[in-house]
Amino acid sequence: MLEITLSRLRREAEALRQNPLEVLLRWGQESPAWEVKLPFQRVYLLFAPEAVEAVLLSRGVTKETFQYRALGRLTGPGLLVSDGEKWRESRRLLNPPFSSKHRQAWQTRFAHIAEAFFDSWQAGEARDLEAGMMALSLQFLGEAFWGHPLEENLTETVIAALDHLVEGMQDPLLALNPRRYWRWRRLKKRLSEAAHLLAQHPTLAKLAPAQARAEALTLLIAGHETLGSALTWSLYLLSHHPHYFANVAEDYTWAQLVFHEALRLYPPAWIITRRLRQPLSLGQVQLRPGSLVILSPYITHRLSFPDGEAFQPERFLTERAEPSGRYFPFGLGPRLCIGRDMSLIEGPVALQAFAQRFRLEPLPDPGLWPSVTLRTRNGLPARLLKTTPD
Repeated sequence: MLEITLSRLRREAEALRQNPLEVLLRWGQESPAWEVKLPFQRVYLLFAPEAVEAVLLSRGVTKETFQYRALGRLTGPGLLVSDGEKWRESRRLLNPPFSSKHRQAWQTRFAHIAEAFFDSWQAGEARDLEAGMMALSLQFLGEAFWGHPLEENLTETVIAALDHLVEGMQDPLLALNPRRYWRWRRLKKRLSEAAHLLAQHPTLAKLAPAQARAEALTLLIAGHETLGSALTWSLYLLSHHPHYFANVAEDYTWAQLVFHEALRLYPPAWIITRRLRQPLSLGQVQLRPGSLVILSPYITHRLSFPDGEAFQPERFLTERAEPSGRYFPFGLGPRLCIGRDMSLIEGPVALQAFAQRFRLEPLPDPGLWPSVTLRTRNGLPARLLKTTPD
């Protein structure tokens, strides 16, 4: 395990703020494990699959980190940020609606939603694919959990609130800006109003009112923005490998392969943090309790697969797509994302419905914006082309 000295950290601080993925990838290529000795705590950056598994499968870790504290300001103590008995109670209650036994029903229902959604699009028109995929994923979530579409403008509110949190973590002095404070109050008020209505769902209504609102907000935020991100990058990658469009249109299995490969290259949850409650052994190295551990699916996925930077959906014909230390876009272990099975139906269904109607010319690099999820810098504008050109 190598050490990142404070002098090196100071030298790279601006690059880390401007482009954290580029810096983390460079560090990962240098060493699979790093230690930062800060005056108040130890920080470990771990990129090797065996280290990822050791952390995420451990019972001696918590989510008491900067990442989840910030998210908790928005969601309250929902599934995404809570620990202990509160988390177990909510997980037990919410597991049934997300059970994989609904897989066949989901596929039929999501196919109808996706077909109707893309039927309103026309070849030749310009679309922001990122905005479109966020809207579609919100429809999926609303129909699957609440039984009706959700307000489309919720997406803009959610994204604005998440970006507010990330900007505040990057530059704490922004907290002194009164305009940002009042904007945050307006965003919170809008989401609180939505959460109050969404918490009336029969399953959520079994919880205490405050907890029900927290879980409703968590489902709203974590249940559609992650899928929208994954679909956006899937279409971007397909635009640069257009020969896969026909495969995806004709064969659902190929849609699954493309979606898995997009999740490998552009995992929406690009960073995962944990705090150690007890010592953790990694080979000959003992990590101290109280330390912060930083993992990155974006880095590990690229370093742990052959030709890791290449888009090769067919690799998942032989590679396992189950959660592991090499491939964990939905996390791993007891905190595996509750919506994983649903997302793995929604994504391929949406890609197949798109590919049966449209194709894309290679799109310009939209730039990576590592917000709470991995998004583009300024959307993904594209002109829709017919599936078979004239």
